[in-house]
Amino acid sequence: MSRPELRRLGAAGCLPAALSSQQIGYAAGAVGGSPLVAGTVMVSAGAGVLAASVHWRGGGLRMRRFDRATWWLVARVAISIGVIGTMYLLAVQRLSLGIAAAVMVFGPLSIGWVGVSRARSTAWGRWHLAWRGVALAGVVLLNRPWRGEVDPSGLCAALAVAVACWNYVVAIERLQDRGLAHRGTATAGLLAGAALITVTGVLAFGGTLSVNDGTSGRLIVLSLAGVLAWTVPTVLQNIAVGLASARDLGVLYSLESPVAALIAQIGVCAGLLNSTERPGPGGWVAIAMIVAASAAVSLRATRPHHGEDPGLS
Repeated sequence: MSRPELRRLGAAGCLPAALSSQQIGYAAGAVGGSPLVAGTVMVSAGAGVLAASVHWRGGGLRMRRFDRATWWLVARVAISIGVIGTMYLLAVQRLSLGIAAAVMVFGPLSIGWVGVSRARSTAWGRWHLAWRGVALAGVVLLNRPWRGEVDPSGLCAALAVAVACWNYVVAIERLQDRGLAHRGTATAGLLAGAALITVTGVLAFGGTLSVNDGTSGRLIVLSLAGVLAWTVPTVLQNIAVGLASARDLGVLYSLESPVAALIAQIGVCAGLLNSTERPGPGGWVAIAMIVAASAAVSLRATRPHHGEDPGLS
């Protein structure tokens, strides 16, 4: 087996493991309690462990070396971490793990939308528009709005997570270009954790938020869930980025929906999750549509040169 094939195989193992760890962490954190309180504990714990790991492996965060542009990217990542860490838990509670993950796919799919729209007269543009339409149809089928079962607040939370995912990916790519993905992400996590702790403390002090569900046992569970949802995925994703191309990673990211649905299925069978988390036959069809669309978009992610229209082959 050649070296490039070994690298792609390594990425193929790292990224699905990262997605599985992330969904298990969110599934554990979403069981009861306030999403804001749970998200605060999870993000703080996960970010703390990640920062300690980066400090131990790389000799510190070296924040003094960040210029203004780097700090702006770190702030964008921090905002995304805060939104994802709280809104995703709310979406999982109000919808389900599989549906929340499916809606979140629109974040990566929306990257490069302006270029796709401008190239709509080419085969490349038509390919992307068609498959993004398939993804939209899959999300609609999964949510079934015609049956009146969609929780508006949950759907809005999932859409907010999709936007945050788009912002996160774009900012991380630019930090990666600067060689600061590890330190930038760790710093952003600490900032997000500090902001969430402040907001939670203010709301609790004002009497608008109850934190009585924060027993010692629950805090331990949420802390471990934060490590699974943030620390482990970030480390594995950074390893995968160094092993495979962006196209290969895009295909692997399309596994998030079925991974979430499978974990939800296991959780229901084990009696840890509500039976409403289990996707039905139509749900699996919808998930397959979203996965196919994500893979198709990722496989033709590179736009042809100006004036070229290579067709669909």
